[in-house]
Amino acid sequence: MKTVILSAAILGVLTGGILYYAQYKQESQSINVEKSLKNAPTLTYDIPVKHPAWQDVLIPVENEAGRVQRKNMVDYATILELKPNFITVTWDNWGTETFEKQKDGIYTLKK
Repeated sequence: MKTVILSAAILGVLTGGILYYAQYKQESQSINVEKSLKNAPTLTYDIPVKHPAWQDVLIPVENEAGRVQRKNMVDYATILELKPNFITVTWDNWGTETFEKQKDGIYTLKK
């Protein structure tokens, strides 16, 4: 019985420590994201984009500097670089991609 109680106590301490660390790490990451977004390029216009799997328009996220979303899909990204002829974003769920402006004004995925 003492072994069970001791094991439960040790497990409780370890679990509590792991949960505290996970919460601390998540809070510190969100602070770093907030700091980096203050200096992120901000989109002030819509950008038509073409991806091999889809075609849509990137629009600025209201009240979130440096953030865009697809107009016709719930998919968000942070702008890493914004130049007249290309935009590089890192999607919340898909990784980093660069879209290059074509003659027709549509930005296509750069290979």
